[in-house]
Formats: sequence, structure tokens, C-alpha cells
Amino acid sequence: MASTILVKEYREIGWELLDGLSDAGFEVQGAYWQYLPDSESWRLHLVTPLRDRVGSNAAYTQLQEIINKMSEEVRDEFSVMSVTLVSPDSKQAKELRERYGVVEENRARVRRISLDYDEAYLYFLQAA
Repeated sequence: MASTILVKEYREIGWELLDGLSDAGFEVQGAYWQYLPDSESWRLHLVTPLRDRVGSNAAYTQLQEIINKMSEEVRDEFSVMSVTLVSPDSKQAKELRERYGVVEENRARVRRISLDYDEAYLYFLQAA
């Protein structure tokens, strides 16, 4: 199934969210947009050890608290309902690292990659 292109506006607002999370001390080891064919939409995925360290519910609560303090534009786009927190030990994170290795953050370019079951735009990915 062909996916729609992730528009520049979403890629840029994603960087704003990532900056806010970094400023708040919310550790992110990787970030990528993934196309969901069933809903025909894009979803932001964040690879974070917080998911394992404090548990899923607490990690999502922290995420929402940070989002609530951000710009209206970020609050309008993101919530715990529109972001997926991924464990660095998850199958998907491991597959991304095996396939692409470390991907350095580069704001001038977001890499389009193809995952086995759909498409993604990769911001960055750190080693485990």
C-alpha cells in the first residue's frame, strides 16, 4: 500500500516536541514518524528507556505533563494518544539499529526509510 508523504510541517513540529522533551530531561534515544496504513495517518514514535525504567503508564504521564507546558501548536498536534513510546529493547528498535546503525541528528534532513511493514521518517537513532 502506498503511503502519503509526511509533510514538512509535521517534521518541523516534531523537532519542536523533541527540543521540549530534551529541555525537560525526558530521555529520547531515537525518534521517527511511521505511517499507519490502517488509519492512513502518521504517528510519532519515541525510543526511550523511560518506558522500561518507570513503566509505560508513568512514562506516558511524564510525556503528557511536558506536552501540556509546550506551545499551543505542539499541544494541538501531540498527546499521549498521538505518540508511541518504544522501549530501546523492543523488536522494532533493535531492527532499526541493525539496519541503520547510529543515525546522527540532522535538522536539515530527515531520512526516509522503509520498514518491512510500512514507511518511516527517521529523525535520529542512538546506540543501545
